[in-house]
Amino acid sequence: MHPIQDWPVPLRYGVTGGLATGFHYLWLLSLVEFWAWPASAATAVGAVFGALLAYFLNRHWTFSSRKSHATALPRFLAVALFSAGFNALLVWIGVELLLWHYLPVQLLSTLFLVSLGYWLNLNWTFGHEKSSAIAQPRIR
Repeated sequence: MHPIQDWPVPLRYGVTGGLATGFHYLWLLSLVEFWAWPASAATAVGAVFGALLAYFLNRHWTFSSRKSHATALPRFLAVALFSAGFNALLVWIGVELLLWHYLPVQLLSTLFLVSLGYWLNLNWTFGHEKSSAIAQPRIR
């Protein structure tokens, strides 16, 4: 059995995303079912709390990033805010316009946004910067 640090990055991203999504859904279900919030507002709140957990786990475990918080955190927040806003829009369209139950709509939205988020976080948020010195030929 391998330590969890040796798991492939996509698997670690999936586990991190699953934990963050579970936390998101916990807030969504609680706010809708116990506090009668509209699903689109509740999912936005859930996304914020899920994003905080995801940043911590992705930075330290998934990508083991050395990128500074000053660089990584604003990028992560940009991806998270875009995803949260787009998610709220998709849930609103599904619930208010298509009249679907909020949970299947949320599930479909999550599947799409997880794929997009992985790509953005891997290549932009936590990815390694390419040194311009490598790309430039050395002149003597």
